[in-house]
Amino acid sequence: MRFSSVTLSFALALTALSAPGLHGQVTTPAGRDFGLPRAELSFTYSPVEANAGPGQCGCFFMNGVAAEGNFRTYRAFTTVVDATYAHTGGIHNTGQPFSLLMVTAGTRLNYRIGGDRFYYFKPFAQGLIGAAHGFDSAFPDKAGFIQPTANSIALLVGIGLDYKYRRHLSFRAIQADYGYTRLPNLAGNDQNLLRISTGITIHLK
Repeated sequence: MRFSSVTLSFALALTALSAPGLHGQVTTPAGRDFGLPRAELSFTYSPVEANAGPGQCGCFFMNGVAAEGNFRTYRAFTTVVDATYAHTGGIHNTGQPFSLLMVTAGTRLNYRIGGDRFYYFKPFAQGLIGAAHGFDSAFPDKAGFIQPTANSIALLVGIGLDYKYRRHLSFRAIQADYGYTRLPNLAGNDQNLLRISTGITIHLK
């Protein structure tokens, strides 16, 4: 898909930023705590780009929002629960609307970058699995009938970067997730998604 190069470029840039700081995870500047909060709540604007259905070309864009709970689990690992809603009024020149709700959960690996220069930055990588619910659209079933709703598995794998602004507040500078669903479409029932998110994170100490 045409957005794969964007995701790859972002992953390489984030890896380059994170690698020098892995050593810094064990180095804490005086008076500063690198420990993760017990929980975080994030609220983001999360537009989604998805591949078009059978007989159509290119991709289509959906406006979206997401809410996320992130809970400290073990050392640099946290448990994430994510709910994303996205909608478009017309799938790639067809005029057919489409709404998508994904609820997923999984594990996030958080990095801490040592040194004063990068103290406020926290990159992360995650993998989530759950369910997708498509509605307000047209989904063919196995008998050939068109249904207004459908359900499938949902996967999200991505990376992101938070910038700590205050003790209890961070900005989600950027997050990029590859998503996969299997809503019925008479063409393999495969959908590939790219979700880009930005917003705020509230820390619960």
